[in-house]
Amino acid sequence: MSLTSFIGMKDVNDKIKCLRPKGSRKIGVPLRIESRSDRYSMVGTAFDYLLRFEIQRRAPYAAVRDWVAETAANRIFRDDGHVSGGLDLFHGADPKDYLPPEEISKRAKHIVEKAKAAVTAFCKSKSPDNTMRNDLAAYAICLANLDVIVRAGVLDPHFECADPEDVEDLLEMLSIVPFGDLLDKKSIILNPAFGDASLLVGGADADLVSGDLLLDFKVTKKDSMEPKTLDQLLGYFLLWRKERLSNPALQEIGRVGLLFARHGYLWTFDVKEWTEHPEFPEIEQWFFKRADELNSEIAARIAASQKALRRT
Repeated sequence: MSLTSFIGMKDVNDKIKCLRPKGSRKIGVPLRIESRSDRYSMVGTAFDYLLRFEIQRRAPYAAVRDWVAETAANRIFRDDGHVSGGLDLFHGADPKDYLPPEEISKRAKHIVEKAKAAVTAFCKSKSPDNTMRNDLAAYAICLANLDVIVRAGVLDPHFECADPEDVEDLLEMLSIVPFGDLLDKKSIILNPAFGDASLLVGGADADLVSGDLLLDFKVTKKDSMEPKTLDQLLGYFLLWRKERLSNPALQEIGRVGLLFARHGYLWTFDVKEWTEHPEFPEIEQWFFKRADELNSEIAARIAASQKALRRT
């Protein structure tokens, strides 16, 4: 169960929809950067990486987590010489594209090592040139390709390649990011998770916490906010509040927001509109109670399945 699947459940959706922001969901800003390919999901993930790298360079005090792509190599072929869970990503692929798991793992590790070196050099540069930025965007694409191994157990046979049109797309979006509105001068957390609280929904992470702003990046051509996107922000906010109960050092969140990367637009929302809603306390309590119930149901099904297997 993921946060997305949890908030998409009918009873959860029905419960929380009264908290969706009122008024128009149109952002009222024109599209500035058109998509150059149909690789929408990959480009979105690659932009997340590239923007975080740029934030690291501009704000060296930012707290940084390990990349999802770093775990990809061991998902394919562990250091002890075993295929993890029998994950043969290129099984059934065109023979000319086939690579054994151990070779994919080796190449994945190489991508991560090279990307880390490139990010380190980039963050030390006060004025990165076009070559450095192009290379970094290409690495962001390769890392995005590796992310899919962890999140979905699949991999593009051409995972080591970065199409020039996607590189250009990423760099144009980066050039219109409103950094002045985005970066807090004291506290930034890149790709924040929610500690033990996130385990209630199978793990969850946002894109950025900057000061009191919890933010998600959206690489979409749409000029409006979808209900599921607003519900996801609410889910992040509730998880952060729960984790903060056991870790009071965490910054209190006063705003949530969406960065529309293709529009160069930052939308923010004051969380008081949630917390001052008369139904908020009951909804917050119900949210976590329902997550606990689902986890218990899932655990019971797994235990019953394992018991049945032992009998056979």
